[in-house]
Amino acid sequence: MIGDFNAFRAQLVLPAQCELFDYWLSCSIDGAIPHRHVFTPVAIPQLLPHVSLIDVEHVGRFRIRLAGTQLRDVFDREITGLPVSDLERMSSAGYWQRACSSVVETGLPMQGAIKSPRITKDHLVQFWLRLPFAARDGSIRQVLGFDACIPAADLQIDLSQCDQGEPDALAV
Repeated sequence: MIGDFNAFRAQLVLPAQCELFDYWLSCSIDGAIPHRHVFTPVAIPQLLPHVSLIDVEHVGRFRIRLAGTQLRDVFDREITGLPVSDLERMSSAGYWQRACSSVVETGLPMQGAIKSPRITKDHLVQFWLRLPFAARDGSIRQVLGFDACIPAADLQIDLSQCDQGEPDALAV
């Protein structure tokens, strides 16, 4: 069941994160975790370049079913079809696996900010959001992702404030 996410939403930094989160919440029926078939991408066309859909293949294994065009820029390659473990070679070891696993295990959304996964783009901050989608049996079979990279100078923040290790579930 979806709870009160006011505190979680207040932690989202980008307006686009809030927009996607609000739309995801609106897809909930009777307070349950939204089902993928209720989610309509045409409702959020401006966000699609930053959106990914991640399949749960089995416990601890995830594959990127779809990835928006901005994610190609983030990772310097097309990531549609790749196992999430392949992203680990391009960024912090295990970070994305742990984030996806936590969303699947808890059924709670997660968000965070990390330094860009590419050394050639270390001036960027990657803001991310991961939202669960339930299957008909209630299990989490897909994860909706959102990722946007913003130059740290535009944000006027110290990059040392960004996650360096474990992704945190910030849902309440």
